[in-house]
Amino acid sequence: MNETPQGEGPPDVSIVVVTFDVLPQLRRCLQSIPAALNGLRYELTVVENGYGDGTWEWLVGLEDVQAIRGSPAIGFGSAVNKGLSGAKGRFFLILNPDTLLPPAGVAQLAANMDGDPGIGIVGPKLVRSTGELDRASRRSFPTPVTALTRMLRLDAVFPGKPIFGGYNLLHLDPDRACDVDAVAGAFMFIRSEVFRSLGGFDEGFWMYGEDLDLCYRTHQLGWRVRYAPAVEVLHEKGASSSRRRLKTRYEFYRAMARFYRKHQAPRQKPALNMAVLAAIFALGSAGVGKEIVRYAARLATGSNLDS
Repeated sequence: MNETPQGEGPPDVSIVVVTFDVLPQLRRCLQSIPAALNGLRYELTVVENGYGDGTWEWLVGLEDVQAIRGSPAIGFGSAVNKGLSGAKGRFFLILNPDTLLPPAGVAQLAANMDGDPGIGIVGPKLVRSTGELDRASRRSFPTPVTALTRMLRLDAVFPGKPIFGGYNLLHLDPDRACDVDAVAGAFMFIRSEVFRSLGGFDEGFWMYGEDLDLCYRTHQLGWRVRYAPAVEVLHEKGASSSRRRLKTRYEFYRAMARFYRKHQAPRQKPALNMAVLAAIFALGSAGVGKEIVRYAARLATGSNLDS
């Protein structure tokens, strides 16, 4: 981390951005940060995990940004842990490069945390470029029932029914602040003491699931997780993952299985565990197989493999 935070004195907020070959989005994200802090002191670290699109060369030329060279092989959680290893802020902001922050947004979340000492993590309302709510903004912890309803797309058919839309809390007003099970890792504002107490992200999750796991363990420590829609953040979802579709599809299902085995399987009967894990394996095999076919077709036609 930078030894000298933005402003005088120790930082209020330590920000880490993990980026992967999305330089245009990263530029916009970093440009939005000062206004979002609205006078709060901060330090900023960017971990560059890409193959090389000019991001690293641009980063090392910036003042007041600590650039860390990562690797495409390390996961999101590992990169965040690396970027926050020497952080000094009262709060940590974990941020995707494909986000755009509103003026005073981070300052407002910090005020919320200062006003309610029981909150360990807070997340904003994430909005897609279409103006639609990013459903990952607030979630319940996944269960076999919610996984089944999503697979059958019953959440889309009956979004107002908690039993069907419960995972993404579709039955709740998206503009109402509330305590939730989990918020998204694309923008996660967390007390530094909570993050350190948890040992950071579980690096066994390469990508996907690490935010759910962190929120789950936060609840276990007695802290609350809060959804704060008064702060609205633009999220160009998938800007990085679209460049590694096969890898990210595989990791999505591996994260699903890891979360279940870690947090839910110990409380369930062996027969149910076998059924759930077999279902995840079947879905994952189908999903990965689809991406392999897609990749082969584009390779044969010479099409853009990132599209």
